[in-house]
Amino acid sequence: MEKHIITGKEDLLFEDVVKIYQKNREYFSTCGTEEITREVVEHDLESLPPGISAEQKELSLFLEEDVPMAVVDLIKGFPDAESFYLGLLLVDGEKHAQGYGSTIYSLIEKEMKTEGYKRGQLGVLERNPKAILFWEKMGYQKKDTVYAKVGQENNCAIYVMEKSFE
Repeated sequence: MEKHIITGKEDLLFEDVVKIYQKNREYFSTCGTEEITREVVEHDLESLPPGISAEQKELSLFLEEDVPMAVVDLIKGFPDAESFYLGLLLVDGEKHAQGYGSTIYSLIEKEMKTEGYKRGQLGVLERNPKAILFWEKMGYQKKDTVYAKVGQENNCAIYVMEKSFE
């Protein structure tokens, strides 16, 4: 599995990222996004939590034998210096339930441990039971519930999940 960091919307592989987004309509409808456009992907590429620099964010495309398999949005040193935040792990919609998500997450976790991070954190929509089950299998546990605007819904429940590596 090869990792390619997307450097911007001009990146030669950016269109492959857009295609993976478009093959995941079920996920995006859960998030309240009906139309998946290039602009949706550009927004994900550029959006950052308050106080986080662009250098901390990594949008990556994972390829297997030059075939795009998944997109990962990761922020290093967030929500604290010893953590990373996984904003998105999106496997090509035609490759679901074939082990790619687990394999790619294992690569990410190994890389983050090597870089000295002590825990990973992520958010999962309460109404996305498949994702909750997946992350629990990866060793994440629900830590908190927050409410935020997601798509057109103003008060959407999101589980904050965390995994400690210590």
